[in-house]
Amino acid sequence: MGLISRWRLGPGIRELRFVNFGHWTRLGEILKRAESGIQWWLGDWMNYGENQYREKYAQAVDAHEETGLNVDTLRNYQWVAERVPPVMRITNLPWSFHQAVAALSPDEQGSWLAEAKGAGWTYRELKGAIRKAEQKRNFKLVEAVLEKVWERIQDGCYTADAILKCGECGKNIFDLDADQIKLYMQQLVEGDK
Repeated sequence: MGLISRWRLGPGIRELRFVNFGHWTRLGEILKRAESGIQWWLGDWMNYGENQYREKYAQAVDAHEETGLNVDTLRNYQWVAERVPPVMRITNLPWSFHQAVAALSPDEQGSWLAEAKGAGWTYRELKGAIRKAEQKRNFKLVEAVLEKVWERIQDGCYTADAILKCGECGKNIFDLDADQIKLYMQQLVEGDK
């Protein structure tokens, strides 16, 4: 006799008649595993269809009709599955953790996922740690530009155009425009330099 003697699917499983308690607990394990993998399965399925059949828009519409899921949801599953290859996926971590790192480089994905698993983080803790690290990295970049602008001012460059251009070759040394340099100059003035 099978795992389940009779069942109906729909918005829920109704009229279950299990053979025994062991079969009932086994179905729970299968459902948990399916819940944690369905986003990957749908995302990989979408990517395969796109790569194999090259009809991305039609495929998404068809997938929506087949699955009953919102097209944006399917595209999100597809994007995460594309950005986080199977070798980077950690089985013990929820799909949402992988979604949180999908925009990062593969090295960063691996580091953050390993950290989250090792520390037992929640999704919010992972997102917060990533956000904090990005803010710190962005601040260092801004601080580095601010210091470079200050050095140019100390070298006798007092206008935004003079600060921007190399005195020898005339090239833009900041890859910024004059208005952006003026904002840095204003920040220096307000910071008492």
